[in-house]
Amino acid sequence: MKAKEQLEKLANKHSRWVELVKNMGCNPSCIEDVVQDSYLKIWKHLENGKQITHGEDDVNDFYFYMTLRSVYFDGLKKKRAVNQEVASEEALRLAI
Repeated sequence: MKAKEQLEKLANKHSRWVELVKNMGCNPSCIEDVVQDSYLKIWKHLENGKQITHGEDDVNDFYFYMTLRSVYFDGLKKKRAVNQEVASEEALRLAI
C-alpha cells in the first residue's frame, strides 16, 4: 500500500483520533494540533519507506495510537520544562 493511501486510511478515522487525545486529558484547544503533528510524524516515516499496514488493506491503528500518545506526552514535557524555566527566572528575579 502506498504512503498516501495509508495516510488517507488514518485520516478517515480522524474523529476517533481526536477522541483518543481528548481522553488522554489534552487541553481542548490543543487536540487538533496533537493529531496533526502525529499525521506529520507518520508521513515522514511513510516517506522513508516504512509501512504501517495491518494485513493487506488496513493500517495499524495501535501504531498510530502510540504516535498520538508520544506526541502528546512530548508536548507535556516541553510545557513542563518551559514552566519550570519561567518559575526559576521568577524566583531569581525575586531573590535579587
